[in-house]
Amino acid sequence: MITYIASKYSEMSNPSIKYGVYAGVIIIVLDLILYLIGERIYLIASGYVALPVIIMAMIYSSREYKAANGGLGSFKELFTASWLSYLIAGLISTAFTYILYNYIAPSLIETTMEITMEGMEKMKGMLSEDAYEKAMEQMDASKNPMGLSSIF
Repeated sequence: MITYIASKYSEMSNPSIKYGVYAGVIIIVLDLILYLIGERIYLIASGYVALPVIIMAMIYSSREYKAANGGLGSFKELFTASWLSYLIAGLISTAFTYILYNYIAPSLIETTMEITMEGMEKMKGMLSEDAYEKAMEQMDASKNPMGLSSIF
């Protein structure tokens, strides 16, 4: 029985899982490369790099699902296949980002805050003085935007 289960799941036969994992790993590698180039580059470009990877994973998982079903697939089936790959890639990349910010490179939190404050300074003319002060106080109050306390 165990051999049957192991052989059945030893290969990633579900295209959503397969491409979701592939996309998650590719995003991690690209994020590490961007981080090694520079913290600011990582913070600015990581979202732009991840988006095409996730879109391609969604397209490939839908295509493979459709091909496996004889070229047929309802909108619901293809939608589910594509968004499941998105969910898996998102969970993998989010877990990596959490580990990166909290254990590997805690200095990214400070760099993120600096970039955010620079942006707030540029927008100062568009905000009222009270709104600007309130935004700056909220930024100072959130010490770690990537911690578990920001989620719960």
